[in-house]
Amino acid sequence: MHASLFINHGESIRLKELGFNETCLGWWSSDSKWERGLNTNSEAWMTNARCCSAPTLQQVIDWIYIKSGGELCPIYDPSKNKITFIESLKSFIDIISNNFN
Repeated sequence: MHASLFINHGESIRLKELGFNETCLGWWSSDSKWERGLNTNSEAWMTNARCCSAPTLQQVIDWIYIKSGGELCPIYDPSKNKITFIESLKSFIDIISNNFN
């Protein structure tokens, strides 16, 4: 595993603040060093505001989708290196249809 597979430290902290607490394969130390190891943000040693779990992009996409009750469908746009959102599955299907027809 390599740190590049995980969401960066700043975004991981923001996710922690928003309630992200899934089990991750890595974590960020207070000095922005990526460390390997299973953890969640609710573990006692994660109380430092700068320490947080390090989710993968797919974990974040799944978490946003579940937390929104399926209302937001996150999609990774590699050309912009960012996640965009589709408000519903119908919107997603319309976008795909328009781009491939």
